[in-house]
Amino acid sequence: ESELVVKKHIWFAFASFLLAMMLPFYIIKSVSYITVPNGGYQIEKGVHIRYPKKSKVSLEDTTCIIEYGNESAVLLDTPLYFCEESKMLITKPLSIVRPKLEATNRINRMDALTWEGANYQVVTHDKSIGVEDFFLFDGKDTYYLPKDTTIDWEGHTFVVSSLCQVEVTYNSRINIFDLETEEYESYETGNELVIATLAGKERVNLSTDILYRKGDKEQMLFLQPSLLDDLE
Repeated sequence: ESELVVKKHIWFAFASFLLAMMLPFYIIKSVSYITVPNGGYQIEKGVHIRYPKKSKVSLEDTTCIIEYGNESAVLLDTPLYFCEESKMLITKPLSIVRPKLEATNRINRMDALTWEGANYQVVTHDKSIGVEDFFLFDGKDTYYLPKDTTIDWEGHTFVVSSLCQVEVTYNSRINIFDLETEEYESYETGNELVIATLAGKERVNLSTDILYRKGDKEQMLFLQPSLLDDLE
């Protein structure tokens, strides 16, 4: 009988160990999606791709999947903007560059960026990090610029009213999507350089992907955001 009791204790301890190991998995699975309560949209070459209320986004390997009703779709690499909220969900790794801190880090798929006026927060699965004097870069042609950034090229000036999606193709064109107005504008730039000046006076050459530091020291922006360290 005592041997049976010992075996029961051993089995109970083993079962408790398994439960402790598996519980985080189930917790992670249960919160591994993000709800889009009022619906959302993505921008692709000026086209709004819209998703309905109560959609859910989950991550499968390296792909963000959105589900709504009995349907699902693969999200584009551009952020998912939340309707009626100052919030966007990141669907591919982006560089977050903070010139004053001389820091370049990564924000990941399923992270969110929220804002109220000029106050921005990067929200991950377990924390919220305040950021300022920053911009986001996809490593190719697209930038996400905060409020009060000024964009200049020959004969044109554009002041960002909220978080702004800007795509610049060298020696060709600039495409601007303004979140506040939800307007998408496209301009021919030819050989003109497109310069963004942040509220803190840091300048970025959007045509050549170069950051100008104090004293006009040039820094080439990192072209592979996925290799950077996470934002902390």
